[in-house]
Amino acid sequence: MQLTQIFLAMLAVSAPQTPSLSAEAVVQRQVDAYNAFDIEAFLDAHAETAEVRFDAGGHVIKGRAALRAFYEPGFRRRDTTVRIGHRTVLGNTVVDEEYVKIRGNEVCCAVLIFKVTDGKIGSVDVFLSPQLLQAFRS
Repeated sequence: MQLTQIFLAMLAVSAPQTPSLSAEAVVQRQVDAYNAFDIEAFLDAHAETAEVRFDAGGHVIKGRAALRAFYEPGFRRRDTTVRIGHRTVLGNTVVDEEYVKIRGNEVCCAVLIFKVTDGKIGSVDVFLSPQLLQAFRS
C-alpha cells in the first residue's frame, strides 16, 4: 500500500505541466481578436490590471474595464484592422511594427511593445506615426 502511494506521488510530480502560451502566441491571439472585432477575446488576452500607454505615457488606459471603454466603440464600427509588418520577440517582450487599415486605407505605422506575464498581456507601449494619428482623427 505504501509503495502504491509513493508511485502515485512520483507520477503527480513528474506529470507534464500544461505549458502556458508563449509571449508571441499571446500577442498574436490579441491581434487576431482585434482583426475579428472580438472584444471579449481581445480583453481576455490582457491581464485584469493591464496598462496601455500611448506615446510614452501621454495617455494611459488601466485595467480591462477601461480597455473595453476605449476599444469597444471601434470594434462596433468594424473599420480598423492591423497587419504585422515586423515582429521581434525577446523573452516575454514582443515588439510589433503594425500597419493599420482604417476605412479601407492602409496607413503606416504603429510600433507596439508588449510585456507578457503568466500568459496575459500586462502592458503595452504604443507609438503612433503622425500619419496614423491624422488618419484616426479624420
